[in-house]
Amino acid sequence: MWLITGYSVFQYIINHPNRDTNIGYSSLKDGKLKIREHFKTSRNNVFKVQSPQKTLILKQPHNTDKRFLKTIKNEADFYTFLKEKSIFLSSVGDFNYFDTANNILIFETNADYEAIESSIFLNLNNSFFYIDKFAETLFNIHNELQNHSAYLTSYFHVFKPKLLIRDERNLLLERIKKLESKSLRDIADKIESIENILDAIKWKDYETIIHCDAKYQNFIFNPFLRTSNFKLIDWEMAAIGDSDWDVAVFCSIFLKDTKIKGNSLINPNLTISASLQIIKRLITTYYHQKFSTKLPPDTPYLKKILQLAVINIIENHIVKILINGNQEDHQVVFDLVDLIERNNDENFYLNYLPQ
Repeated sequence: MWLITGYSVFQYIINHPNRDTNIGYSSLKDGKLKIREHFKTSRNNVFKVQSPQKTLILKQPHNTDKRFLKTIKNEADFYTFLKEKSIFLSSVGDFNYFDTANNILIFETNADYEAIESSIFLNLNNSFFYIDKFAETLFNIHNELQNHSAYLTSYFHVFKPKLLIRDERNLLLERIKKLESKSLRDIADKIESIENILDAIKWKDYETIIHCDAKYQNFIFNPFLRTSNFKLIDWEMAAIGDSDWDVAVFCSIFLKDTKIKGNSLINPNLTISASLQIIKRLITTYYHQKFSTKLPPDTPYLKKILQLAVINIIENHIVKILINGNQEDHQVVFDLVDLIERNNDENFYLNYLPQ
């Protein structure tokens, strides 16, 4: 039975007063444990439960879809890996326990973190504070995890980015070319150029654990903490890969949600020019952290990020259609790919983006 009501959350805590989970049984008995909020994501039900001493987050898939169960288990494996190897990451959520019978992840924290709202992008200069923190958080996580790379292969399988895996890419192309949609076949032509894109990526980063879904909504913030005030959550897509992939994913998702034509899904007042300035800021800040320099990103690095962003945009579009039958606006994908390709040159920083 899935958690679907506030009552069932309390019932779960009553039935699991295990000292190892330490989830506030005494607070429940004396009436001080309260559900502050419940919300539903695309995959999960999430309950925030608060006692006088701590905040608990309970997260569970809202149905038994195999993909949902796979990703919640993948996230549990990520946190279990950290726990078993005694790896403490100040910028990652505080995992406590995974109930395998009910597929419930339980997190525990003494601090109350807030979601990052789209309103931060109303003021471009103010948003740079958050963008810098996003980049610094990603770098810190990648840098710390890279020191434990010897343990990685026993815990994770690479399933992102799919289009970088030759066998899966060829199967995907075969499926697409059998469809009647001309737009999809046109995108298939783009995928066939992936080899050229990959050839242009002159070097690869070390392998580390990557988040694979590093959009701004997956960062949380506590303005009252002096340290560890930003965290990256929702590690359902965690995999081993190139750390720059996370930077590229942020860029591609941000661009896709911005839209080149029509209203932005993030904020109606956010222009494509402002969005590219935000992306420029993210790439630059991450580059400065990674290479300990104050110089602008060099051309090979910039091209690598933008080329990976193209791959992510195309891949996500096709996978959604093939799995969910979701007929999105193909022109949006072409516009985004064209925008990135047109600016994937020596003058991207100098000519297109305002300083």
